[in-house]
Order: sequence, then structure tokens, then C-alpha cells
Amino acid sequence: MVKRALYFLVIILLLQGCANVVPLTGGEVPKRTPKITYQNPANKATNVPTNTTKFVFKFDTYIKCNNPQQEFFISPPILPLPEVQLKAKSIEIKLKSPLQPNTCYTIQTNGTIQEYYSGTPLPPQSIVFSTGNEIDTLTLTGKIQDELRKKIPNMYVCAYRNTPIDSIGKVLPNYITQSKEDGSFEFRNIQQGEYYLFALKDLNNNFKKDLPNEQTAILLQKVQVKDTLKPILTLLHDVNSPVKVQQADTLKNVLRVTLSKGVFADSVYLQDKKACILHEYKKLYFTDIDLQKPLILRTVDSTGARKIDTLKISPVKTKWKDKVTILKNSIAPNEPLIFYAEVPTTWSKLSFYIYQAKNRIPFRIDTNAFMLKIYPKQGVWQENTSYHIQFLTAPSNVDTTIKSFTVLPEKNFGGIAGKIQGKKENEICYFASVDMPSIRYKIEGETFKFSYLSPGNYHFIFVQDTNADGIWNGGSFEKKELPEKIHYSKVYNIRANWIYEDEVVKVP
Repeated sequence: MVKRALYFLVIILLLQGCANVVPLTGGEVPKRTPKITYQNPANKATNVPTNTTKFVFKFDTYIKCNNPQQEFFISPPILPLPEVQLKAKSIEIKLKSPLQPNTCYTIQTNGTIQEYYSGTPLPPQSIVFSTGNEIDTLTLTGKIQDELRKKIPNMYVCAYRNTPIDSIGKVLPNYITQSKEDGSFEFRNIQQGEYYLFALKDLNNNFKKDLPNEQTAILLQKVQVKDTLKPILTLLHDVNSPVKVQQADTLKNVLRVTLSKGVFADSVYLQDKKACILHEYKKLYFTDIDLQKPLILRTVDSTGARKIDTLKISPVKTKWKDKVTILKNSIAPNEPLIFYAEVPTTWSKLSFYIYQAKNRIPFRIDTNAFMLKIYPKQGVWQENTSYHIQFLTAPSNVDTTIKSFTVLPEKNFGGIAGKIQGKKENEICYFASVDMPSIRYKIEGETFKFSYLSPGNYHFIFVQDTNADGIWNGGSFEKKELPEKIHYSKVYNIRANWIYEDEVVKVP
């Protein structure tokens, strides 16, 4: 027995000596979706007291949320906004005002509540309850559209019942919801009736249009919530939004002021000096400005009526390139050769000749403060040909290392020609690049022909110029005016060495 005991003791000691001590690893944290185990009020609860002071949601696990205040969305809106408190396994929404009697409320979550350890999100929830005897069951869906086809940002969509149209955006709505990235929206659990619909990019969370730069969309006729409807709200581009200085920088004796939106007035002054305007009229350039004096920008908006002044400007140094260079040294036969400067330039100090082989080419020029455009005097540049530039006089900031440019062959480009059918009175027509909207050609009559188009996608744009002022008007919230309608044709893929001939374009 003693021998057997000693034998097992030796075996145990050998095993212990061979073993390696390895620390335990946690491994991947298992994904666990939080679940609501308790909520007050309960979903579809009725006769909830109007003096309720808080809503409570409890979960089966620890939770986290980066912005609890923005997680819960309550309709009809409750002001002042409730206070949201996140605890270990629960969330409390503390009300600062009583609920309305005989009213159906919807609480929606945005999907940012997460399980604390794994980060697994709680799917968006929708809880409905009523302070009356019944739960409203009607639903209204719709969409916000933009005539300019730009992306629709997330907006509050407000529904007003028994409210005059002049009070829209000024009083608290009956219901609110949030639009999705594509502009679609849905109201749930609302009462039957007639509603005005209004959308708002609410910057101060009071569900009212009371700041000049709050973006809006509106539907000017009431919708009857009883059938299946999908109303469309039109985004407004209100010209009366304020002008702000986004940036101001300097180079030598030039001050550049970048504005938040374009200024279309002829008179823009700073210290009684007129501006040079470039880049969709958002960048203003001034020379010989005394930076030690107050910088007050004086102008008017695009209506020519409202004065915008006392814009504070704090200029900083910049990394401008004080250079004049050729914008492109490979151009189409009908394109100008362009000298481009980042600062206002006096072009009279620049002198040069242009040669094709040994032949000097006569040309004409067109200038503004930033560009010198050069055209051949007769016809167009000769395609598939190189031209030589001989500089006679040039200021030190001119890049004279570029001494030639090339005219590309016609086969590198495409074209389109035809006629327009169904054009209405006061309708403005353009043929424009889809990828670069700034490239557009105005069509004056019913026929068109465009050559030397760079390959890419293009379409026809038809603007219903209702007030016949020659420009597109983006609507007005104060006047309750919608933007002028814009229609778009199908997209034409312009290819190199290909021409659309006898194309018939019908106005949509």
C-alpha cells in the first residue's frame, strides 16, 4: 500500500511540473440585444393621467447612450422639452409640463441605445398611449422634395389641425415626426381630419420657424387624413436667409471674404471700396483695405431690398498662391485659352503673341478681375494642333514656364442637336452637365445644337419662370410661396466621337 501511495504521489508531482500556467482570456464579448422588461406607461395604455411626471423604461442589461436627450421623440410635442436621465439599467423621461387631455401620444426611439458591453443597439421602438379612452389608429405618409434635386436633410415634419395657414410655423403643431435621409416621413396614431403640413430644420428645438436660417418645406393645401395619401412637401430656398461671413483671409494688399450665400447686388462695399465678385458671388475680393479700421460689409440681398450690414470680419493670413497660370493647356477647338489668377489682377501688364508653327495667330480677349480669356479672331482653334506662346512682358507672378497649349481633336468630344416640343411661355431651358451643374448652356429658341461636349452625363432643365424675371425663384416662407417648378429630361450619355442628331426633347 505504501509503495502504491508513493507511486501516485510521484505521478502527481510530475504532472504538476509539466503543466504551464496560462491566464484566462475573455474572448469576444457575446452580442446581446437589450430588451425592455418594464415600461410606464405601457404600450397602448389608455386613460393615462395628465399629471404624469415621468416615463420609465427598464432593461434586462446595462445600457449606454451617447445622447439620451436626442434618443426619444415624442408626438405631440411637449414643451419645455422633457429631461432624459440614463441610469444603469433604466431610462427616465421627466416631464416639465402636464400632458394634454384626450390626446394620443407616440414615443419613438432613434436606435442609439446600446447594450453596455457589446454595443449591440436596441432596434427603434414605438410606444403609443392615450390620456383619453381610445388609441388613434390613422397613419399619414409622405415625402419632402427639392426642386434642385439636392439631398434632403433630416427635418421635423409638423402637422397642424384647425390652424390658419398664416400661423403655420409660429404656433406649436398638433403632431410631429422626423423625415428620413431620403425625405420620406410617417405620422402614426393621429386623428382623422384636415391638416396643413410643414417641415423644419429646427435649430433651437422649439418646433417653430423663428430663426432666419432654419430651412423649411411646406404644402400649401390641406390634406384630409382618412384615406391613403402620400403628400409631397416642397423644400424652400428662401432668399431672405441672412448672409454670414464664413471666412476672411489676406494676401499682400488683398482681402478675400467668403460668404455663406451668394450676393447678387451690384453694390458691395467695404470701407467705401467696391468688391470684385467671383465664384457664384460667394467670394468677395477687396484691395487696399485698412485692416486697422472697423470692417463692415454693406450690401443687399438678391431682392435688392433688404440691407445686410455690420458683418464682423476677422481676417487671417492665408496660403494663397500669388500666381497667374494657364487654367488648362489642353482645350477644345471652341474653348478659350484662359489665364487664371487667385487674386484680382491687372491684365494690361501681360503681353504675348500666339503662333501656330511660324504663323502668328490674331486673337481677341475678354477679361475680368481673375481671368483673361483668349479666342482666335476668326472661327475656332485648329483641332489636333499645338500652339506656342511668346511672352513679351509679364509680371513676376505670371507662370511663363507654360509656353504652349494643345487643341484636342474633335473625336475626343460629343455633341447633340435637335428641337424642343411643348415649351411653355416664360419657360427657361438649359442643357447642363449632371455631374458638374455649373456647366450649362441656355437654349433661347426651340432648336439647339451643342458641339465639343466633354464626355459625361447631361440633361435638359426646364424652369417655369412664373414671374418672368429671368431667374429661378426658390420660394418664400413669409409669403407662403413655393419655389418655381423645375422639370428634368432623361439623362443623355454624351460619348466621345458621337453626336445625337435630330433629337426631339419633350417638356415633361
